[in-house]
Amino acid sequence: MKVVVWLVAVLMLVGVSSASAHPTSPKNAPQPAQAEAERWRWAEVGLSFDYPADWSFTRDQQFDFILVSPESSRFIGLQSGPLPEDSSLEDLMARFGEQFGSTPEAIEFGGVDAFQLVVPPSNDAQGLVIGYEYREGQVALLNFQAMAEDWEAAFGDTAQEIIASAEVDPLDLDLESINAQLQASLEADEPMVIGDPDARVLMVEVLDFSCVHCVRFANSLDRILQDYVASGQVQVRLVHITSIGGEASEVATHAQLCAIEQGLGWQMHELLVKGYQAVGGREFYTLENILAAVQDDDLELATEDFQTCIEEKRHANIIEIDTAYANEFGIRSTPSLLFGVDGETPQFLSNPDGTPAAGGLPLITIYAFFDEQLAEEAGG
Repeated sequence: MKVVVWLVAVLMLVGVSSASAHPTSPKNAPQPAQAEAERWRWAEVGLSFDYPADWSFTRDQQFDFILVSPESSRFIGLQSGPLPEDSSLEDLMARFGEQFGSTPEAIEFGGVDAFQLVVPPSNDAQGLVIGYEYREGQVALLNFQAMAEDWEAAFGDTAQEIIASAEVDPLDLDLESINAQLQASLEADEPMVIGDPDARVLMVEVLDFSCVHCVRFANSLDRILQDYVASGQVQVRLVHITSIGGEASEVATHAQLCAIEQGLGWQMHELLVKGYQAVGGREFYTLENILAAVQDDDLELATEDFQTCIEEKRHANIIEIDTAYANEFGIRSTPSLLFGVDGETPQFLSNPDGTPAAGGLPLITIYAFFDEQLAEEAGG
């Protein structure tokens, strides 16, 4: 979805509580008690804030999440995604403002630089939009909307109280540690793992670089690495398959494995994701494109050996191991997430109807599962 259409969707959205369906959550990953708490957290964009406890959580195709007031006349929604190429957050917010005769104001939001845009009344609705970058080139828009002509009467101090309570946790990965662990796995001809081997919880991601949903889940994976893996609570295993993109997926996977060999595996992971997003698909995954991107990003690889490593498929054995692992579980779609506790065989979480919970689950579900398992460990 192009970023430029987001605000239009925000302003046109009405009847949120009746039009939006509540998401299903795996039955063995407990539904987080967000509606009973006063602190909301959406880890994908590092955001948390206080909110009225009687507001309810729902989701919509246009939004990452929506919090709706009991009378359904007010809501808070979040949208996120890449900035348009060669555009800054300020440029984006200014373009929005031009549509409504409003000028964005630079503010501090949750400890980071942001822009705030007041959307004047139209069709008995008005709003406030706050935009910030939650990682380089990725923007989050927090939208407040009241279905009323009088903003003060509708929201009162609620919007400003929420804004004042907000905290944004910047993404700050320990790349040196991540790269060293991946490199050690490769040198031992073992699966790619990150995290303490004694961690109680294991999460396995089966991914294909040509899968758009895997690319979208990459940000969530980074958050998991920061929030749970770095502390030793969770270990992550990456299982690469190439069935979706064929040759393109093979080139991308070998590029990561060959970069892991040189101790720059996670920078390559980010480069591949960024290239997919910029080009709009797997067409980015050619040796020529990847080598050009390595040069553009000043990635300090020994490029001649890196190229040779990809061309001779030096680490094909790892892909064979990963493919066999995925086949063992009958996995055909990506991303697929498996979870194991206390050394037990990893398995899918389950939907309420008992079917496997496929795809890249939202962090609100994954973190609830992690927290439940870790709380049981702490409680003995």
